[in-house]
Amino acid sequence: MNLEESNEFVEKMEKNNKNKRTVIMLLVSCAVLIAILFITINYIKIQDSLKLKMYVNNQEVGISSTLLVQDGETQYMDIRGLANLLGYSYQKGEYKKYNEDETSCYLRNNYEIVSMVADSDIATKYIINEQSETENNTEDTSETESDGSFNIVVDSANETFETFSLTDSVKYINNRLYVPYSEIARLFNVQFDVSSPNRIKINTIDNLIPSVSQIAGKLKYTEISNIYENLTAIMDNMLVVGKGTGKDKVYGVISLEDGHEIISLKYQKIVYMQNTKEFLVTAEDSVGIIDSEGKTIIKPTSYDSISRLDEPNKLYLVQKDDKYGVLNGSGEVIVYPEYDSIGIPDEEEFKEEDIRNYNLLFDECIPVESNGKYGLIDIEGNERLKCVYDTLGYLANATIIANGSNNTSSQNTTSTAYASTEEYESLLTIPESVGIKGVIINLNGLYGIYDVEAKRIIIPCACTKIYPKVRAGVRKYYLEYNDQEIELEEYLEQQGLKSIGNNSNSQVEQEDNINQEDDYEETENEE
Repeated sequence: MNLEESNEFVEKMEKNNKNKRTVIMLLVSCAVLIAILFITINYIKIQDSLKLKMYVNNQEVGISSTLLVQDGETQYMDIRGLANLLGYSYQKGEYKKYNEDETSCYLRNNYEIVSMVADSDIATKYIINEQSETENNTEDTSETESDGSFNIVVDSANETFETFSLTDSVKYINNRLYVPYSEIARLFNVQFDVSSPNRIKINTIDNLIPSVSQIAGKLKYTEISNIYENLTAIMDNMLVVGKGTGKDKVYGVISLEDGHEIISLKYQKIVYMQNTKEFLVTAEDSVGIIDSEGKTIIKPTSYDSISRLDEPNKLYLVQKDDKYGVLNGSGEVIVYPEYDSIGIPDEEEFKEEDIRNYNLLFDECIPVESNGKYGLIDIEGNERLKCVYDTLGYLANATIIANGSNNTSSQNTTSTAYASTEEYESLLTIPESVGIKGVIINLNGLYGIYDVEAKRIIIPCACTKIYPKVRAGVRKYYLEYNDQEIELEEYLEQQGLKSIGNNSNSQVEQEDNINQEDDYEETENEE
């Protein structure tokens, strides 16, 4: 090899080495860039994972500075803000209280109204079914509309209500109402998931229907129930499913966790009671109640109809052969089905009073009616008042007839004993603030007071009126006796008749009450 060839070879080798170095440098640079990009992406992911995000029906929504707060160890969400995200309207004040109280509110969507009060351990839901009196929305309804959308219907009568006991109460914080995380799912009927760090995921019933329908289909059920009350069972990981067509259609309940059958597929109809987590089932045109574990509470062949009488005390109104009775949460009979009606028939007359449930006065006594006469039975099944009274409550628009009976009419109040142009309010109960738990009773057109706490009649049926008046902004109660107006609380104080906080009065034996009833019954028979 000559010198010239040697130089060419060296140059060629140097050029190749230079190219190799360039390639290596490019590869190293690319690797560094990739590493930087990878680190950057992971950093962004980490930072993103540390940032709180909220999703409604799989869509990210903004979180305002007031939406979330923490009080102690409990986390809360702003009710108004959540209502806006979920399509509820928001109103200040309790439902039908017609005030602007900012420490209470009610929400409304297409199916229900939810009423809440700060620091209260209960909330109330009212079903919206404005067509319930004119048509049966749940009879032979198909699962989907012709356009493929799911047709949701409502079973309950309009404004049928349920009360919910709250584990954590609603709070009024910084001039806003907040609902605790623990209550969001059932109060708003949503799937509420905070299992992933810094992620809040909310899914509404409408968004969950396709996925639960797939579960039902895989388990060989032909449909899921389209009754709104039943769809709320999804929030408790249960699903009402059906199979068959027409008169052969039957329903059952399955678990959404593992698909096992909770209630077997054999009932004509099933309706979920969300607050008690129980199912009202219909079999052979009779009804019963089965709980969320499949245990029979009331055998579904015993009664013609069952409805809720009182949620907190788990009492049920039952009907058998046009007679009514009451059962407790264990299915035991409290009031035998031998009465013509249960509860107060003139609720609208007493709407000014703060009465939680007209079927259970003072959470203790159930009004019963037989042959047009009224009495009281307590939740233990004890008869407090025999069915000998013409009405429970003073009706301001009742006309007192000379023979002593009374008829409800639209006329102004008149009386054979006393006449006045002054307008009076109807009155059913005397509140505890007066010193008694009083129920107004009426016999032969005259009024008296039964004290639920003392378990006796403390004022015999001798008054022509018992009524409230608001004086100087204070609501007080009065008796009218022998043309005299007597302030009730003063009279109770003078006579030593207050039973609230007075154990001696509350221990009076019931024989006094029974003897008075017998006397009234004899008087009535004589007349």
